[in-house]
Amino acid sequence: MLKGIDNRLNADVLYVLRSMGHGDALVIADTNFPSDSVARHTVYGELLRMENLTAAEAVNAILSILPLDTFVDDFAGRMEIVGSPAEVPPGPRSTAPKASRVRWSASSVSTSTTAPAKAMR
Repeated sequence: MLKGIDNRLNADVLYVLRSMGHGDALVIADTNFPSDSVARHTVYGELLRMENLTAAEAVNAILSILPLDTFVDDFAGRMEIVGSPAEVPPGPRSTAPKASRVRWSASSVSTSTTAPAKAMR
């Protein structure tokens, strides 16, 4: 039995988080993101699910065991609000204090990146 691991992290999520290394990307998305098609083009090749959680709850659970690569400028990003790119929506803001060190810069998500990605919904 493993102790001290957030119970919201299921076995598949723990496996993928354990297999990640420097430069790997993790996408935490809502139901409007094309998660299934993006996941098929990743190293893992399958969509990971964390059922019945908000994105903020998923981020907090993941950050409880996975450190961010803070040695690079773009270690965390978020989708941009149309017409208001500087505005940070409630989801990313609600991850504090776990992600208080995250600079929530607006970014785009591409399925043709060179870094392996894991998609999670």
